[in-house]
Amino acid sequence: EPVSTPCFVIFEDNVLHNLTRTAQAAGSIERLMPHVKTHRAPWIVKLLMTQGVGAFKCATPAEVEMALGAGATRVTWAYPAVSPANLTRFLSLARTFKDARLTGMVDSAQGLEAWKGQISAEDDNVDIRVDLDAGMGRTGAPISSVALDLAAKVRIFARFAGWHVYDGHIKGDRDARRRQVANIAEGVSGLQASLRADGVVSDVVAGGSYT
Repeated sequence: EPVSTPCFVIFEDNVLHNLTRTAQAAGSIERLMPHVKTHRAPWIVKLLMTQGVGAFKCATPAEVEMALGAGATRVTWAYPAVSPANLTRFLSLARTFKDARLTGMVDSAQGLEAWKGQISAEDDNVDIRVDLDAGMGRTGAPISSVALDLAAKVRIFARFAGWHVYDGHIKGDRDARRRQVANIAEGVSGLQASLRADGVVSDVVAGGSYT
């Protein structure tokens, strides 16, 4: 292409090809929640929306703001933050973009208390997921009664959206990765079964490159 170099280039046809293949693997495009950290580009958010993508994951409040500004209406901040400044920024975005559904994340009672200190009744377009530690050891509550107890506290807060699990630590050959993913899925399914026994229906936002 006749462009000056060095430069950063994204091939739109390849983006759409990858999107199609990923949607096929996931079962449908409605099941996808692409993470904007791979591009941080408003035009790609808009492009994915034209293809049927309805939800996006973000790592930072700045990425949340970018996705909302591009027109996204379902945005998950996939980090269990406790910083009052970051929570203030996130909730300010929720109040600015009232037609959007924003989801935050907690992985501890401390984190939930930080949310309680910031959120108000006007933030009715905000809910919270419980982040699970699938073995990476970076963030997340253990996939055990600890996570169920935290989910119960979020439910009392009337904002429980479900679970989030990221398995970026998984390595090995295909069979090894399958076994690791199956073990994680079994643990999360157990949490789901416990909730169903209490009459609570919830979903799971999950996945990395391998899953």
